[in-house]
Amino acid sequence: AGRDWSSAQRLLGALDVRMVLVRGDVVATFPGRKIVSPAAINVGLSRDPGVTLVHRDGPLSLYMVTPPPSGPVMTVDSTQPDLNALTLLPKGTKLVSSRPLRGIPAVVQPPQLTAWHISSDAISTTVAVPAGYSYRLATTRPWSIGSSIPRLRGNTGGPGPFRLTLRGPTSATIRADIGSNQVADGNLQAGLWQPSVSNCDAVGGSRSESTLSAKLIRGAAPGGRPAMRLQAAADSACEATPVRNKGSALLLSALIDNQSGAPARLCLWEQNLNRCAVFASPIPSGRGWKHYVTTVTVSPGTRSLELYAYADGSSAPGQTTTVEYADILVHRLPTSYPVLIARPGRDPSPTRMQLRVIPVGFGPYWTGPRGDHVRVDGLLDGWLGTPADVSAPLRYRYDTAVRVSQYLSLLAGGITILLITSLLWDIRLRRRRRL
Repeated sequence: AGRDWSSAQRLLGALDVRMVLVRGDVVATFPGRKIVSPAAINVGLSRDPGVTLVHRDGPLSLYMVTPPPSGPVMTVDSTQPDLNALTLLPKGTKLVSSRPLRGIPAVVQPPQLTAWHISSDAISTTVAVPAGYSYRLATTRPWSIGSSIPRLRGNTGGPGPFRLTLRGPTSATIRADIGSNQVADGNLQAGLWQPSVSNCDAVGGSRSESTLSAKLIRGAAPGGRPAMRLQAAADSACEATPVRNKGSALLLSALIDNQSGAPARLCLWEQNLNRCAVFASPIPSGRGWKHYVTTVTVSPGTRSLELYAYADGSSAPGQTTTVEYADILVHRLPTSYPVLIARPGRDPSPTRMQLRVIPVGFGPYWTGPRGDHVRVDGLLDGWLGTPADVSAPLRYRYDTAVRVSQYLSLLAGGITILLITSLLWDIRLRRRRRL
């Protein structure tokens, strides 16, 4: 129930998967690993209308994937396209990493979250758009939380909380409201979160808390903002503040200056689960103010959150860790990610374009066609051009060198055989003469 077969077929088609082999002897309960049960995979594949079981031998099950129908070509402004956009497009659509081409629909993929502008209550980004096109803003998956593997999800295709504003013939702004800061005093205008520093690593009480300190430094952060300076020679100096939890995906932003000692550390503590929520990206290290932005996954069942900032004691003798934090923001993220679909206007003299896909990983190793050499669905080799351009025979760039090396290998092998044969014949003649 709830299986999104259409999205699964689109992803399998983009990966050019023809057959699926399921090993039933894989131990899904192996300790320390998260492995999907082969039995669950077999059940899912048996219900997928686009997959057929062709053979079963002991624990092995072989399935054949029905190839998707031939669909349109659309350009995308990235060599790593978000394949979730396929759920918004006709079946069989091929995403070609290329500049916008005349008469061909385009997908405009917004940048990663770290490149968006974050204000007190909104996030926004500016994207380049092809001139003379009509645009539709849609949404696909939830924001990526630390995974590079495409996860296709069914979606309504609506704009969700995002709004599109054209800034000119080739520029547009995408904006979404994210509400107020979930941290009551993230800008530290009212002072430290706690009146005195806490020790978040008092193991056995063996260390003195006199090595820990927390101070508010006015005007220390960029823009004249106040900063919270935490210091620790041992154990861990920390300050904490409650966070109003209103979503499973959060945006955390902070200015951090790791002046000395151990790396800076933040934690969104899930109170009733007694663990930190998952941060998508690590905190940058090194001296100097850095703008840290990450998405955070809050575990299901979390009832309350608390944000902790740390300065962990350094392992180097005599060294003190000093970390400054400022302008800490926690916002609820929209539950979906935006994508812009651009369609060309009427062209009185359209150019007929054809895509030729080579089912091998993209690389600069093939020559021949006169069309544009493109990456298809972020994975495969392809050429885009007129039918005459892409119909030319393909040739492996290093074909001559490979053939020469093969001939040389054959020649060397032949010479070796002749030498061995001659040596054996000479040995045989010598034995006869002795007799």
